[in-house]
Amino acid sequence: MSPTKEKLPTVEELQARFATACDFKQTVDRARITEAFQKWAELVIKRPMEIRFVKNLDEVKKHGKAARDAWAAWDAWDARDAWDARDAWAAWAARAAWDAWDAWDAWAAWAAAWDCSYTAIAAVGALSRADKATYSTWLPILEALEAGAWLFWIVDEQIIVSEIPKTITVDEQRRLHGEKGPTFAWLDDVREYYWHGLNVPAHVIEHPEKITLAEIEKQENSEMRRVLITRYGLGRYLVDSKAEAIHTDDTGVLYRKEVKGSEPIVMVRVVNSTPEKGLGFREFFMPVDPQLRPLPPGRWSAEKKRDWLAKQKPQELTAHNAAASTWGMRGEDYAPACQT
Repeated sequence: MSPTKEKLPTVEELQARFATACDFKQTVDRARITEAFQKWAELVIKRPMEIRFVKNLDEVKKHGKAARDAWAAWDAWDARDAWDARDAWAAWAARAAWDAWDAWDAWAAWAAAWDCSYTAIAAVGALSRADKATYSTWLPILEALEAGAWLFWIVDEQIIVSEIPKTITVDEQRRLHGEKGPTFAWLDDVREYYWHGLNVPAHVIEHPEKITLAEIEKQENSEMRRVLITRYGLGRYLVDSKAEAIHTDDTGVLYRKEVKGSEPIVMVRVVNSTPEKGLGFREFFMPVDPQLRPLPPGRWSAEKKRDWLAKQKPQELTAHNAAASTWGMRGEDYAPACQT
């Protein structure tokens, strides 16, 4: 009686497994990771390997250096088939979950690590071209990724493994972003903070009340300065920095603040016309385009917003026109029945 043949998944099924694993939402299972890497070592390195897990960044640096030193002399196997299979997967460029790689770029130069989410593509590529041998060889890396492995180093008789980051948060455009805590938390001691893709100091996210006017004014990077002002509070910044009130009418007050190396900040201050229960007459500061061009409706991407604004005509710098622009209108078309 012939042995039962293993039923292979479809390419679509394996792609789905890969995409799910790359979201980094799986529960870490060290026993499964160890089993997967031992299986892979038997197939590729052809000898038993001890599996160890790193705890902190110092260990990553140590093993990264050792892996680099050993790399040039380590020729126990040839990975060309794996890379050919990986490159053969046409869907490679469309991978959705690549957020962790953005943060990893900062360390890749010295870490000398293999990325499971990058290497496991070989299994998908091999299956897509019916290369069962290469598929079976690299499937354990996908299984390790599914169990919560992220990076690995090959050092002497050991495979050193890092688990997936504990936290990765992104905005609607899938840029690293977090408003309440670390955007990227990895190992015991790596905590990175981002604001819509920009790496920022921890206090900007966790303690925005500690941002000072002096810190904002001396910041030369325009992107970082915008983030500091946003976290400080636009209205508060205009008041504290003594922005110029350039126009006042029945709608409100229009302020302008020159910003070194960037376009000016222009905001309109309005007061609701009726008191709110327990709050009284509330004040609102609303950012507007420096030329009071009508702002686009809804939450658009920065690129789409730029395209919209390029088609709009500037308006006279008045508080009324500024308020109209926040509704995507021109001043002559803006006549609210009531103000809120």
